[in-house]
Amino acid sequence: MEILSKNRKLALVCLCVITVLACVFGSMRSANALASKVTDAFSASNEKYVNVKDSLVTFSGYAHSFLNAYERVIGSDQKSRDFAAQLSVYDKEMSSPFLSVAPESLRVLAETMYTLAGDRDTSTSDLKYNYTSMKSLANQLAHNEPYNQAAEAYNKASSGFPASLFRKGEAVVFH
Repeated sequence: MEILSKNRKLALVCLCVITVLACVFGSMRSANALASKVTDAFSASNEKYVNVKDSLVTFSGYAHSFLNAYERVIGSDQKSRDFAAQLSVYDKEMSSPFLSVAPESLRVLAETMYTLAGDRDTSTSDLKYNYTSMKSLANQLAHNEPYNQAAEAYNKASSGFPASLFRKGEAVVFH
């Protein structure tokens, strides 16, 4: 302590280092706490809200069936290849709330594909069933307030510096 009282520069440097470390570790702890809330809400279920994690697995099943039905009607085209590529990424990430491909983006692409296939063939019951199931599930996810609020809070809090250094990724918010 005597060294610090005699050398003001050293004391100032120590104070700055301690302050920076406190900010960094505080941000890391805050980001991890919010990420934990998102993960908990991702796996939670109750009578009012669907379980997000299970719903994403179910959504994937509908999306794969939709793609198969579409390719039976239209064949493989650029839209189906784009859909398959996004679905492949989605399948790898769906066990985490930190998705780069959200179900909504797949649903929007499926809507375009559904319209195209519906114009060409009237016997698209598989296509219609899987498309409406995807749409319904995406709607249920959009109304899961506990999860979406936790995801929005995490994204907002972890977007600034220094919290962004410890960010696990952006939590998907369903709209």
